[in-house]
Amino acid sequence: MNPVTSRLLPPLCLKTCINNYNAILESKQRIIDAISSGDTNQLSMELSYNVENIFGCEDAFKEVKIESPTI
Repeated sequence: MNPVTSRLLPPLCLKTCINNYNAILESKQRIIDAISSGDTNQLSMELSYNVENIFGCEDAFKEVKIESPTI
């Protein structure tokens, strides 16, 4: 790995996490709507998607062998 690439990896990991956590925040209203309407399928899908986003953040750090700040 060249020096330029290695300097870019932490910011790319952080960008992945920021995007993933922003997606979680954006799903908040859909979760509230699903609870209000009793739509358990939609609720399950949204919550599963949010868990995938959290693991995606963790995986971004694992791929470049950097300890995640969320642990």
